[in-house]
Amino acid sequence: MEMPAADTRVMARTSEIVAALRAVLPADAVIDDPAETRAYECDALTAYRCPPLAAILPRSTAEVAAALKVCHDLGVPVVPRGSGTSLAGGALPTADSVILGVARMNRVIEVDYDDRFIRVEAGRTNLSVTGAVEADGFFYAPDPSSQLACAIAGNVAMNSGGAHCLKYGVTTNNLLGVTLVTMAGEVIEIGGAHMDAGGLDLLGLICGSEGQLGVVTEATLRILPKPEGARPVLIGFTSNEVAGPVSPTSSGGRPAGRDRVHGPPLHPRDRGFRPCRLPRLRGASDRRGRRRRRRDRRAAWPDPPDRRRCHDPVEFRRRHRKRRRRRSGWAGNPPSARWGRSTITCALTEPSRYRACPMCCAGSAR
Repeated sequence: MEMPAADTRVMARTSEIVAALRAVLPADAVIDDPAETRAYECDALTAYRCPPLAAILPRSTAEVAAALKVCHDLGVPVVPRGSGTSLAGGALPTADSVILGVARMNRVIEVDYDDRFIRVEAGRTNLSVTGAVEADGFFYAPDPSSQLACAIAGNVAMNSGGAHCLKYGVTTNNLLGVTLVTMAGEVIEIGGAHMDAGGLDLLGLICGSEGQLGVVTEATLRILPKPEGARPVLIGFTSNEVAGPVSPTSSGGRPAGRDRVHGPPLHPRDRGFRPCRLPRLRGASDRRGRRRRRRDRRAAWPDPPDRRRCHDPVEFRRRHRKRRRRRSGWAGNPPSARWGRSTITCALTEPSRYRACPMCCAGSAR
């Protein structure tokens, strides 16, 4: 994929555009230094990078409206940006565009616990919305994986969800109203702290529009009472075909979230991890599992050849004779009857004649 070509007519008027933006915004709200605009050359989709013409960081809805009016009059493209955590390239700029970031607009405007809503500026992070009301027993349900950093503006633009969307829905199900600034600089109020209004569902149109219809500067969100408790449940299935038809509500309740873990288990030898010692199970079927675990441990971290230990011949013979009798019942046959005798040279002992040890790799049979 190639980024759109920059408009050379806009690039030629860079100084004029920056001067016009500085006239309606504070001095520290306009960034045009090429070294500083590189911070806005991409979002979390880092495969495509392009520094913008300039970046502006307004602090209020009025400043956003003034900046958008200037850009509209000069014919400059504007790319709204929340926290830049999108993996879909929603905030990728072009060389002739202006980045409009809402990170400085992070105030809590109003909280109403009786009507269960909170009104915040769009630059406030997702998790901090819950942090503003959790002391009073409430929370904001949508919880995307980047909730620690993502902004409400990006949540509205992308209609973000999360694990809790199974029970509480995505952003559009928890959004009551927005303050929107069009690209011409006009401020519009859509929805509010009330039930759905009649007519066209304009709020549903705005949520998920990726900033194409305007810049959301304020949002009225639904807050919910925190549940009394939560219990995680882990259910194992033998295959995807078995797990697919299982409904999470088959028991009569609705879980708050649902996740799925699949794929082959991680083996210690695959990543070089030291195997942990799990508690041994009881029963006859565990004997085969113990042998398999011992074999896996030996294969996971074999000792270097110069550090391998040689078994004591006497102890080795006695131990394996008992094992031989126990497993095969040949009490009268010594171990040498099956494996024979040979002379081996060991790095830790003098050469001697005894049965070759299959567990010892330091000796070599002669």
